[in-house]
Amino acid sequence: APQTTGWIERDGQEFMIKLHPSEGHRGVVLSPSGEPISETRVYLIKTEDSGLYVEGDKIRLDVSRDLGFDLTDEQGRFHFPPHFGAHCVIVVHDLGYAEVSMEALTKQTKVTLQPWSRVEGVLRIGDQPGANERVRLAGAMVPGFHHPRRFPPVSLHLQTRTDEKGRFVFERVPPVSVQVTQV
Repeated sequence: APQTTGWIERDGQEFMIKLHPSEGHRGVVLSPSGEPISETRVYLIKTEDSGLYVEGDKIRLDVSRDLGFDLTDEQGRFHFPPHFGAHCVIVVHDLGYAEVSMEALTKQTKVTLQPWSRVEGVLRIGDQPGANERVRLAGAMVPGFHHPRRFPPVSLHLQTRTDEKGRFVFERVPPVSVQVTQV
């Protein structure tokens, strides 16, 4: 039952405030083909100073900050208690990646994994191929995209070396905005 303040009068106006208890944040994780994903972690990312740190194909929980997580049940369902400042949920699974804002989760509780991306290219230094050079793939800093956060909720740190023709490939890249730089 909602909690109410009773009638309040202010500046010749009367109003009442009703507070309804929150059920928290619920959803179901689905594979790219729509099948429920069981026994996988769903990470709750907060608005300020929390994030998931991904290095190569590993999630670095030792440097990821202030995370909550829930494990999906056999029907792929998860639940977080009400949390002020919750920003999004992130799922990292062998079948793909999902990042869903809390606003979107309240409208649609299905969290569908997006297949992993592949990024490939050629490093050129001047008009020559950048042979045997280290290159890094990281999340792109798109101003205002993750508002009100100052930075993306996932930090990507992937590295590889170019071949003799300057070619490089990054496998298992989340489908998010990224940038590639020479190290």
